Amino acid sequence: MNEALELMHAVARKLTGQAVTIRFKEPQTSRPANAATCKGLDGAAVIDIDPYWNRPDDELFRLFTHELAHVVLHLGIMTPVNVTIASAVYHAPSKSTDAVTRSREAEAEALADKWRKFAMYGWENHYRVHRSRFISMLKALLYDYNK
Repeated sequence: MNEALELMHAVARKLTGQAVTIRFKEPQTSRPANAATCKGLDGAAVIDIDPYWNRPDDELFRLFTHELAHVVLHLGIMTPVNVTIASAVYHAPSKSTDAVTRSREAEAEALADKWRKFAMYGWENHYRVHRSRFISMLKALLYDYNK
């Protein structure tokens, strides 16, 4: 998993233009979630992915790219939280409504889908060397994708 986590950080930096902390830690959200993106007190993005979420690599890739899209699209409007406190709960902005939340989720999904389609098209170029579809999809984004 070390290679995968290193690649996830590199892909996050490439797609978002900034360093993103990725933790395999249960998200502390106001609603049940397999992952959550928040802004730390320093303004940096943090993505928490549930370490107990046992799903195929394609679903982890879908989840990861979706959360990266939130960084690109919504980090600026997120309220900073203290990510070092285990009980810190990531909330949508207080003015957020269900319609706004649905809209933001749809925006994130559309951008993530663009990245996923690219990776799905190019992952086989990297598979011969790595023998992992997840790592190969990450490498397709890291080495072949141009914004």
